Amino acid sequence: MSILSWNCRGAGSTETVQELQEIRRKYFPDFLFLMETKQKLSYMEGLKKDLGYDDLVTVEPEGLSGGLAVMWKKNFKVEILVCDKRIVDCKVGMGSLSLILTCVYGNPVVARRRVVWDRLTALAVTRDEAWVLVGDFNELLNNEEKSGG
Repeated sequence: MSILSWNCRGAGSTETVQELQEIRRKYFPDFLFLMETKQKLSYMEGLKKDLGYDDLVTVEPEGLSGGLAVMWKKNFKVEILVCDKRIVDCKVGMGSLSLILTCVYGNPVVARRRVVWDRLTALAVTRDEAWVLVGDFNELLNNEEKSGG
């Protein structure tokens, strides 16, 4: 199973669409998680179709920011467990195997990041199967990240 996670900062820009088409041409990941889509469901439905994905779940943006989208191929059975502006939590079935895929967009506001981590911790204590977390957690690993170094 292959997963691509990207904070695209606007799925409607020509550059972003071209980059997604190039990724699709080269890799065509089984799952595509986009953050900061800034697009409504109708646009994302069209993008899903253009990229060749079969299914989609979205979280609408608020005003001109936010928006999440998870697209996947039809050979996966996906049950959405939680879906909000920070987390899309899915149970993914692949034949007789299954796992939990949690797509995370951490809060860009430092004072609010703890809420996402607390929610993930609460989910963790209920999990007893394989669990994959992907996304932009909006956390710094070290000070060099602040300056882009």
